[in-house]
Amino acid sequence: ILGVFAADATFNAVTEEEQKELNLKNFNENSPTLAEMTDAALDFFEKKGKQFFLVVEEEGTDNFGNHTNANGMLEALKRADDAIGVASSFVKKHKNTMLLTAADSEAGGMEVLNHTSLKADQKIPERDRTGSEYDGRDGTGSLPFLAMPDKFGNRYPFVAAWSTSYDVTGAVVARAEGINSHLMTGNIENTDIYRFMYATLFGVLLDK
Repeated sequence: ILGVFAADATFNAVTEEEQKELNLKNFNENSPTLAEMTDAALDFFEKKGKQFFLVVEEEGTDNFGNHTNANGMLEALKRADDAIGVASSFVKKHKNTMLLTAADSEAGGMEVLNHTSLKADQKIPERDRTGSEYDGRDGTGSLPFLAMPDKFGNRYPFVAAWSTSYDVTGAVVARAEGINSHLMTGNIENTDIYRFMYATLFGVLLDK
């Protein structure tokens, strides 16, 4: 089974301002979501009943970050989370499966800023005093994002601040679920990811 989807056939990784000018949405409505593709792949492998190795990536989390498009990146992160949910459900049914999440970089170096001066109905500044670009829900200088309600029903405004348009190292988090997930504890090295996959596929934990 082979499904090939070019990046520009799936999502539109340009700035929010360019999207508005070209009348584009973050993701194309006719393309399958990452969760749908993950579900289809796992269903295929489940019916085969054989050992498998599946790599899934929501490339939008990377590409939107490189175009400092916070709205697109947050939607891509939600889609990635949905796909992880599909995989997690599979692991709960098949205990001998390992689910492993990792990343190669932190595209754009996005930080979330929640400041007392932010007002939900007021446009945000375009930049802070260091020159870092601020993004609201519709791009630079727009209204801020609104967080989902807390237990008291309060929704707080926030903005995304970008440090660069390139890939950087930083808050890369790796997690595991299922068989051999106990191997992933504390801080790990990137080569450990290979060791954990090898242990699951071949039953041997390689030395560092």
